[in-house]
Order: sequence, then structure tokens, then C-alpha cells
Amino acid sequence: MRGRLPLAVIPLLVAGCGGNQNVLHGESHQEHSIDTLWWVMFGVACVCFALIGFLLLLGRGGATGASSPEAATSASRPGSSSGWGS
Repeated sequence: MRGRLPLAVIPLLVAGCGGNQNVLHGESHQEHSIDTLWWVMFGVACVCFALIGFLLLLGRGGATGASSPEAATSASRPGSSSGWGS
């Protein structure tokens, strides 16, 4: 069985050699459009991820002090929890 594994991998390695296709530098208009769309969607996803992380940290940090009487009474109720493991 060990002798067959390298024989099975060699065709896969050789199949990737040669050709003029380049995934990173598209030549046609369609490839350029897809590339631009991917980068725009990646940028939007990064901004959303950072915004949600910031809002989670902001919400976590803001719950430490009770500035109003309503917040103080709701935090002191038995069985009330913020859901953050406290």
C-alpha cells in the first residue's frame, strides 16, 4: 500500500505543470470583474467583522457600571444575567 501512494500522487503533481492560466492575474474582462467583486466583498466582510467585534467589546465594557437606578435594580435581581458568563 505504501508503494502505491507515491504513484497515485505523481499524476496529480504533473497535471498542474504547464499552461498559461494564472489565477492571480486575470486577462479577460470577466476575470477582472470577478476579481474586483471578490475584493469588494472581502473588504465589506472585514469592515462588518470589525464593526461587530467593536460593538461586542463596547457592549461588554459598558455593562460594568450601573449609572441609572433601573440598571442597578435589574442587575441586582436574582437570576438575572448578562449572558456573558457572569
